[in-house]
Amino acid sequence: TNTQDYDAQLRSRSRWGDPLADKKDFYETIMEEMQHRTQISERLPIPPDIPGHSWLKRKLPPPSNRYDILPGRHWDGVNRSNGFESAYFDHMAKQATRDKKAREWSTADM
Repeated sequence: TNTQDYDAQLRSRSRWGDPLADKKDFYETIMEEMQHRTQISERLPIPPDIPGHSWLKRKLPPPSNRYDILPGRHWDGVNRSNGFESAYFDHMAKQATRDKKAREWSTADM
């Protein structure tokens, strides 16, 4: 308790040239809000096991994604996209194949 009192006394002193001296109340409210958010995040549960509807439990290959993330505790493996990425990559693959065939055709007689 004696060290806490001394700490509070040191913190309450005004220091010459302290740029945050006039913002003390503002930062105290920010710290209180951060503590409140931490308490909320500590109450949010992270599931300990893999969900029953996950791809790992169903013995199916997971859907591919751009980051190669495997389903597990934090992602259940359900593809919730609107299909834009898969259509984009299909288009890019078709375009690469078409360009390759055009290049082969144009250099076939060389």
